[in-house]
Amino acid sequence: MKKAQYTLGHKWLYFIVALFIIAFMFLYMRAMFQGYEAESVICTKETENSLLIAETLYSENCFVYSDDNRVYPGTIDWDKFTQEVFTNNCYKNMLSEVNITIGDRNIGETIYDPIIIWKTIYLYKDGEITPTSMRIILEKPQC
Repeated sequence: MKKAQYTLGHKWLYFIVALFIIAFMFLYMRAMFQGYEAESVICTKETENSLLIAETLYSENCFVYSDDNRVYPGTIDWDKFTQEVFTNNCYKNMLSEVNITIGDRNIGETIYDPIIIWKTIYLYKDGEITPTSMRIILEKPQC
C-alpha cells in the first residue's frame, strides 16, 4: 500500500465522523426550534380568557346596558344578566367554561380548577346605575 492512500483513507474516516456529528447537531437544533414554536403557539388559553372578559364587559350582544343612542361599556343590565342571554348570545362560539356572579345571581357552568377575577362595574337595575363588583370564574390554563 502506498503512503498517499493510507493518509487519504484516514481523512475520509474523520470526514464521515464529522459529518455524522454535524448532522446530529443540525437535527437536534431543528427539533429544539420546532418545539419552541409549537409551545409558543399552542397555549392560547390566557388570550381566550381575556376575550371572555372583554365580551362580558364591552359587548352589546352580551350583558352591557344600552339605550337607543349608545352602549355603556362596563355597565351591566340586570335584565339582560340571565342564563338564556349567557347561553345564546355571549359565549356560543367559545369553548371555555365561565361562571359569572353579580350580587346573588350566578350564571354559567361549575368550574373545578378556577381562576377568580373581580371586576368593578356599574349595574343598571330598576332605572338606577350603581357601582358594584362582578366575580368572573374562568378555567385555569393548563400550559
